[in-house]
Amino acid sequence: MKSNSVRKIQPPRLRGSAMVFVLVISSVAAIVLSGLVTFVVSNVKYSLEAAKREEALQIAESGAHFYRWYIAHKLDGKNTEQMNEFWQLSSPRPYGVDTPYEADFLGIGRYRIVVTPPQATRLFSRLSRQGGHTLLRKRRERCGFVSDVLHGASI
Repeated sequence: MKSNSVRKIQPPRLRGSAMVFVLVISSVAAIVLSGLVTFVVSNVKYSLEAAKREEALQIAESGAHFYRWYIAHKLDGKNTEQMNEFWQLSSPRPYGVDTPYEADFLGIGRYRIVVTPPQATRLFSRLSRQGGHTLLRKRRERCGFVSDVLHGASI
């Protein structure tokens, strides 16, 4: 007997289609993860640099605070004439007047102070301070600031 066979229509075989799907998904995941890693690394670098800049600022401010303390103790109880003598005639000269005054801040960094003494009729001196922090790469980073500092009894 002859069988009347009906051929079943079978869908075409999709060999390797799962591999293409996995490859596309893993490529997208790799791109997203590499972007995330790049973002995290750049934020960490920025944070470290910002911390060093902030520390340099703090070192420069410590130099200004030291100089305010120095002036307050040197000029405490003096009248205007004695203050002018201190700035113009004293020996040794006040810190930072003729040559910059540099000091180390707790082994973290250095600050530098340059002072322009006041004129005989003024009670203000000009203070320029600069703080630096040595980074791990042996690169110097500096923050410079200029400010007016009132000297005398009101500091």
